Amino acid sequence: MTKPFILVLGGGESPEREISFWSSTEVSDALKKAGYKVARYDPSGPGWKDKLEKLAKDFDMVFPILHGVAGEDGQVQAILEKSGTPYLGSNQKVSELCFDKMATRHALEDLGVLVAEGGMFDKSSAQGFIEKHPRFVAKPCRGGSSIDVVVARNGIAPVKTELERLFQIYDSLLIEELIDGDELTVAVVGDKALPPILILPPYGGEFDFENKYNGRTVEVCPIPESQISTNNVESAAALAEKIHTKLGARHLSRVDMILSPEGKFYVLEINTMPGMTSGSLMPAAAKAAGYSMPALVKRFVELVENAT
Repeated sequence: MTKPFILVLGGGESPEREISFWSSTEVSDALKKAGYKVARYDPSGPGWKDKLEKLAKDFDMVFPILHGVAGEDGQVQAILEKSGTPYLGSNQKVSELCFDKMATRHALEDLGVLVAEGGMFDKSSAQGFIEKHPRFVAKPCRGGSSIDVVVARNGIAPVKTELERLFQIYDSLLIEELIDGDELTVAVVGDKALPPILILPPYGGEFDFENKYNGRTVEVCPIPESQISTNNVESAAALAEKIHTKLGARHLSRVDMILSPEGKFYVLEINTMPGMTSGSLMPAAAKAAGYSMPALVKRFVELVENAT
């Protein structure tokens, strides 16, 4: 059987453009090592949507390794569906749902999954919620890579200037009560969870954009019993699989959650196109499961082929 000719998309027009380039380069290199013929395209600039629709028809499948607006929010997926070319990742409808953090909150609540108390607030309405919950997390409703995320652990004073800056950029923000506990992330490939990862930011720091990519965050995988019980690790994996399946995610996803001291899981979000850089969480989980990057992308190819 002839191996498919694969178009890898990387870059795009979102604030996560640079991360997407890193991710798509890792995926392209791995596909080549696995023996696949690969071409690349940066969906940006004037007329990129029409160009992509035409270009995609020349390939057997597309890997849209894109993060952020116009990449994983359903826009590219709609173009690929119109072109009729099979592609990696969730479909247009599911991508749009999971990219919108407020819509995801509602979907999770409908599944009986715990989420932190919170909602969408503009600058004036945020004051009341913050007075009630002085320890909070504020972030854009649509975005990723922890860009423009504010974490207030000691009241509003230390983050007031940053919060005011964000309200100058965004009409409203998703503001949630800060849940203390262990931060876990669980990647899913196909419909099976990879080993969960325990995320340990540098002392006194947060798992923000800088600490995601500067190598200072410790990612523990597999997680030893001495840090989190085997039962809770297994529960985290099962919860990620449930969310992936029930929300209709396809091929791959990554679910972020907090395990509270009381043993309750609060889900933060589901990412339908996780980062694939050498420092990203999904490749780390895949490595713990025995997948090299070439083996992981080969599995992605098989998933796309089996879905068509």
